[in-house]
Amino acid sequence: MKATYYLVCGRTALAIYRSQADGERLARLLHQEAMGMRVASRMLPEDARPKAPGKRIACALSVMLDTPLPIEALVVEPASRRQSAYTRTILDSDPFHALSCIHFENDIFVASPELVYYQLTRGRDIATSWMLGSELCGRYALDSDAKDGMHDRPPLTTPEALDRFFARSHMPCSHAAGKRILPYLKAGARSPKEAEIAALMALPRRMGGRGIPGVTLNRTIALTPEAARVAKRSHLEGDAYLETIDENVEYDSDAHHLSREAHERDERKANALRMMGVSLTTITAGQLNSWSAIDAILDGLSRKGGFHKRLETPDIKQAQQHLWRELLSGRARI
Repeated sequence: MKATYYLVCGRTALAIYRSQADGERLARLLHQEAMGMRVASRMLPEDARPKAPGKRIACALSVMLDTPLPIEALVVEPASRRQSAYTRTILDSDPFHALSCIHFENDIFVASPELVYYQLTRGRDIATSWMLGSELCGRYALDSDAKDGMHDRPPLTTPEALDRFFARSHMPCSHAAGKRILPYLKAGARSPKEAEIAALMALPRRMGGRGIPGVTLNRTIALTPEAARVAKRSHLEGDAYLETIDENVEYDSDAHHLSREAHERDERKANALRMMGVSLTTITAGQLNSWSAIDAILDGLSRKGGFHKRLETPDIKQAQQHLWRELLSGRARI
């Protein structure tokens, strides 16, 4: 008799990863697996078959996982499909996908972050794919109950792992936006705003970005003894560091700059970076939300690096404005 289990996936799995307690626990298990430790995420037998939860099981899962109905679950056979107020199944015959999960409790498994990304970016645009990838590869999780709409969480995966997942899938979806952005996706964002700024800088111009190479998020910058005395610490962390031109781009949200102490800390940081030969560009919330302002800032960074021989065409400029609008509108959030 073939072993059976429930494989929650799609939006249900994403909700679990976003929950503070369960998301943290799964992140630790994924980290252990990445370090080569044996965990119960790949111990299913090859012939195991995920099954669709019925009404009773779906309601129990909704309570246990603190996620809304319907529960999204993966099935591999057409006869197992269900669409109701309690269960929504996703038919997927790829055997690699059916085993791409991590053990949650008893016979319940959660789709891997890579499978969640694969499922939820199908048919999506560049902005939506970028924001979901940034969250899964970043240090935050969206959380409507949290004060800032998010909470801290370790990264769940990497752009490289997402890319490998597409490559191993029977349907690699090579032309899908979720696949095409992966060579440019930046890991380590601490907030959606950092992810938005990274997209505007790092994506190629044909996708609406500026094609700026060498963008690194939250890079640790070791300071010289003199700069360390100014900053009052041995190292700094830049929001978005442009390796190619030694430029640090900071997002200056109002929430972090209401006190005199915070302002002084930022001034010490800016002076220490200048002593290290690193230029500093600050993007405020108002500038990010103004197309003319953010366009001028990003144009200045592009000209400083001389990254492109050809001028931006009207079509490229239109694509850039479209990406900015999609990112800032909130429509790119799943």
